[in-house]
Amino acid sequence: MTRLDAVTVDTGNGPSPYWKRTLRDYLELGAGVEVRMTDRTALLLDGRFQIFGKPGSDRGYTAEGTGAVAFLLSAGFDCNLR
Repeated sequence: MTRLDAVTVDTGNGPSPYWKRTLRDYLELGAGVEVRMTDRTALLLDGRFQIFGKPGSDRGYTAEGTGAVAFLLSAGFDCNLR
């Protein structure tokens, strides 16, 4: 579970509530690999899978949000300068 804070928008006539503060389902799974190239360098690879539910609307269908599914992949290079 994760908590989304309330969101207000400014429509030109002042602030207006858009999404309510709400608890949403949230799942994140991931794994990473580090491959040592030398004593001082390494390559890094990290993959994560995320799922989260839609936010609670505070304005009916005009502020309807959707949940999301995401796959994140990151790569890096590590160099120890000591």
